[in-house]
Amino acid sequence: MATVYGYARVSSRDQNLNRQLDALSAYGVEAANVFADRASGKDFDRPRYRELLRALASGDVLVVLSIDRLGRNYSEILEEWRRITKELGAAIVVLDMPLLDTRARDCGGSDVTSTLIAGIVLQLLSYVAQVERENIHRRQAEGIAAARARGRLPPPLKILVHMHAGGGFENASLIEALLNGADGAWGGLPKRAAIIGHASLGELIANLVRVGNPNMRQYRLDRLLPLATNLQELDDEAAVPDDLPILGHNAYRLPLSFFRQLPGRFMDLPPEAIGGTYRYRVCPLVSDTAVIAGRLAEVLCLQADGFREAVLEQMIFIMRRDLRAGERIAYDEPDNLKQLYARALRECEPPVMQAEA
Repeated sequence: MATVYGYARVSSRDQNLNRQLDALSAYGVEAANVFADRASGKDFDRPRYRELLRALASGDVLVVLSIDRLGRNYSEILEEWRRITKELGAAIVVLDMPLLDTRARDCGGSDVTSTLIAGIVLQLLSYVAQVERENIHRRQAEGIAAARARGRLPPPLKILVHMHAGGGFENASLIEALLNGADGAWGGLPKRAAIIGHASLGELIANLVRVGNPNMRQYRLDRLLPLATNLQELDDEAAVPDDLPILGHNAYRLPLSFFRQLPGRFMDLPPEAIGGTYRYRVCPLVSDTAVIAGRLAEVLCLQADGFREAVLEQMIFIMRRDLRAGERIAYDEPDNLKQLYARALRECEPPVMQAEA
């Protein structure tokens, strides 16, 4: 009878295996059949992984949460995948990537196209796993360089670091350097500066606030958003673009009240923390009554809690009814929103009873 095995891996002893173990358990892997290593993914020379290979037999199934738990070496991941599926005759299931499930192919339930797609996905994910490992090492090296410079730099000179954009890793690299002794960072605020390779310093500071970095307490963060906005407008001699992250017109406009970020909740960045405020944007398919009320309050200069819930619900009903009828109306625009409100009021009025003659 085929046996289902699970494999989990973290890179160091202070990292937690629980998330992987929970996922394997939820899939149905028995605890006695789970093999776990605390070792780097640079190669497959790991004691528990070697035990797993000796246990696997033809027809068995190996389950992992994600491909990078197998390893982070591109060529070796592909070789181990071939060894398990071809030489040992076992199947592999990757829980967070359903395409990487060789059981379907082993049972004849998949065609050549799906096999080709799965092969492409495997190669792509294996490549990404190796690139991430290389980037982790690069970020660590940048942090170590800052720490070494700290020991040789006489006061009052300061270490300011700057990282060019590289696949979205620039903020992580800056944070790594700051944690290892750098005094600060410099970078471009304008959007076009980010495009040519500069990390946005405004976004970096906001992210440090988001994760609760204690060093941010010494700054007037309530002035961050207004100051960054003014600098952007001075540089471009124009209004801030709507889509600019954090600074843009739409950055803190809620289309759904569920998206509100809360003070004190880890990784949330409420606008008040950096000198901003929430506003509202009406989207017919997703906006709820709280958003409709907030946007009405902005347009009509009234209190958001002064609108009847039944009227707000009717506004949502009308928007979706118009959409089904093929109407494409920008309800977020003030004039259109006022007309929508008037329509909802009329439809919510009780019918007038005709007096009998």
